[in-house]
Amino acid sequence: MGFWKNLRAILSKPDILDELAATQERLRETERELDVCIGQAETNDLLWESQVDQAKCEASSYRAALLAVCPSPTSPGDMKQLYHTIAPHLDKHGFELYRTAKRLTGIDVCSAFPYEDNRGMFEEADGYRLLRYLTAAYFHAVKWEIVPGTCHEKATLMEIDTAAPEYREFERELYEGVLMRLGFQEILTPGQESVRETAKGRQPEQKRGDVR
Repeated sequence: MGFWKNLRAILSKPDILDELAATQERLRETERELDVCIGQAETNDLLWESQVDQAKCEASSYRAALLAVCPSPTSPGDMKQLYHTIAPHLDKHGFELYRTAKRLTGIDVCSAFPYEDNRGMFEEADGYRLLRYLTAAYFHAVKWEIVPGTCHEKATLMEIDTAAPEYREFERELYEGVLMRLGFQEILTPGQESVRETAKGRQPEQKRGDVR
């Protein structure tokens, strides 16, 4: 009950999340402008550096305020719920979630689905759609079919058994990892392990053309 009570407290303070997201964007923009101005006068460099420092200070203050009211997740479900609570502000299009899954599994969607990639299906896809393809490939939930008149294969995504222990462990590491990427490692339950690089080696071998 404590987790959900505290989570509702976050929802009642959206201004903290909005201010944090806006400040982080200003920080990124200022740093980009600083890179462009590296060759200019020293006084300009000092001015940009001062703005960067100020933006970093603001971001730290808003993050500290957010962490002060943020609940500590005690289960994989709590971590998933926490991510989806803050995602509209800090990971609107889900790309941090996808990058975490890519790092965890070693799967690149464009390489795993070349036919779909060549057709431009991923050019405007958000992170959540890319994640759907990634998880299908990782858990062999893909049916491959020859495109008539060609030697290419197209993919049909199948349902994933989300109740399987392997999937539940993957999801736990995924949401733990993305919360860490977003700067919430301080509130994770003590003793939880971070996403490991060695997890890349767990991807089962597969042959294109098989029905997964």
